[in-house]
Amino acid sequence: MTDTLRRRLADRPQIWADLTGGWDSRFLAMLLERAGVDFVVDTVGGDAHPDVRIARSIVRRTGWQH
Repeated sequence: MTDTLRRRLADRPQIWADLTGGWDSRFLAMLLERAGVDFVVDTVGGDAHPDVRIARSIVRRTGWQH
């Protein structure tokens, strides 16, 4: 999977990826990082929304641009 992401996305400008409270968005972001793809994550919702709170916690731990 990381080889496919690298081949298709590594030479592009920074891409955007959703980061929610779900496992699939976290997994995709980890794969993008592992593939060396330049990316930024974003989460939609108010400050109290569970996805936003979880995303903030993940970003603090990973250092991903948010």
